[in-house]
Amino acid sequence: RSVVGSNPTRGATFQVLTLDKYMSVISKIREKTKSGALDDAKTLLAEFLNRKFPFSVCSDSIVFDLNNAVALNSLRAQFKTDDGQHLFLKCHHEENEDSRLNEYYRAGILEDAGFPIDCALYQASEVGEQVVLYNYQDRQATPELHDVAKQIDAGLHANFDPEHVLKAYAAFQRHIGQKYIETLHNASQDDIQKEAIHALFYRRLIDQDNAQDLGGRIISFYKHNIVPVNETITVSFAEFWDMQWVINGSIYPITIKQALYNALKLLNPSKLGPGPALTAHGDDHTANLLYDPNASTDAAIKYFDPAFAGIHIPALLGPCKATYHCVFAHPHMLYDPEDFEGHVDARINNDRIYLDTSWTLPDLRKGFLDAQLKYVWQPLIQHLNKQNMLNPNWEDIVRSALFCCPVLCKNLIAGKGFPNPLTPATSMLTFALAIQLATAPQSGHDDITEFFNGMTSV
Repeated sequence: RSVVGSNPTRGATFQVLTLDKYMSVISKIREKTKSGALDDAKTLLAEFLNRKFPFSVCSDSIVFDLNNAVALNSLRAQFKTDDGQHLFLKCHHEENEDSRLNEYYRAGILEDAGFPIDCALYQASEVGEQVVLYNYQDRQATPELHDVAKQIDAGLHANFDPEHVLKAYAAFQRHIGQKYIETLHNASQDDIQKEAIHALFYRRLIDQDNAQDLGGRIISFYKHNIVPVNETITVSFAEFWDMQWVINGSIYPITIKQALYNALKLLNPSKLGPGPALTAHGDDHTANLLYDPNASTDAAIKYFDPAFAGIHIPALLGPCKATYHCVFAHPHMLYDPEDFEGHVDARINNDRIYLDTSWTLPDLRKGFLDAQLKYVWQPLIQHLNKQNMLNPNWEDIVRSALFCCPVLCKNLIAGKGFPNPLTPATSMLTFALAIQLATAPQSGHDDITEFFNGMTSV
């Protein structure tokens, strides 16, 4: 069964399919692209789009973006239509999507609130219909910030001016921070629990049949795997997640297992509401930001792909994806591990993992983090505190969410993640950073602890 409707915020017409049929098609397409059955995938996608939208796809024009390092949970493709359109498609997809009750791509949320966002030409916003279609030429004129920043990190400044990018990012964060404060409100537990953002954190953690225990991606990614610690040492994940970490000489007081169980408790939607909530994109990594090098710095960056946008997103979760994925995932760890060039020495001694590394944040990422701190985190935490809305465990909640960003986004075990599996060095470094995000060291400090201290400084 299908129902034809329209999107009043876009003026685009779209066709809504029932959840079970839609998800079965998208799941098949993703599986076929992964297995290399591209002709079958193109046929299915063309049939799906023709049934859903008011155009006909030129099936021989479909090109899947199979090697995109940031397409960890999405389907990307470009295609042409018989009426001359050249479109770009993006579709987010989670495991067990058929059982989801939450809507993705809720039309107009960010636009109505005044966030800078590139509007899709077509989109579907019903439960499970996570598809947005953009003009493909727009993607060429305004590249994703991920690609821009990657070139700057590599020292390739010919195409993009680092100073312009930093100023643009700071202006963008200032705008986002203002909108967070403007939309801040107390939300009911029911409203908070309905938000789609929980699919990025809590629902990737839990056993669907027993929400009190770990399951989901912890089992599918890690539970029964072997972990290469370095080129010669491997351990079972059952041993690995119980080990304490010593990073650059500092002892960290929790294990990966303890950090996961902390997140299971602290990120439970039922524990986050009723409480402070705001309107947010929710998944604002650099691959969901468009950069226009010819625009003024105040208008050069916009959101796109608002799969997890919401009006009742827990306030402490709103900025978390941006902080990890725009900053600490770079350069060349989570997305392009084969390009990583830093020194990483990981070893095991007396059931402890010792990791020493020369890795530091590149200047561009430091600038991104400074902008997030100044314009988003400081105003938000301090405003929540002044309004007596700040959870006493706020730092633990934020740290748990930041820890989950890498651990639940991609399989971090060397050789396992798709696409672009991590190497032993980048695997250990990414796990180590996750631990540093999850907790402060027993003594002394690290850069992440300084970042948290900066949130409450006047």
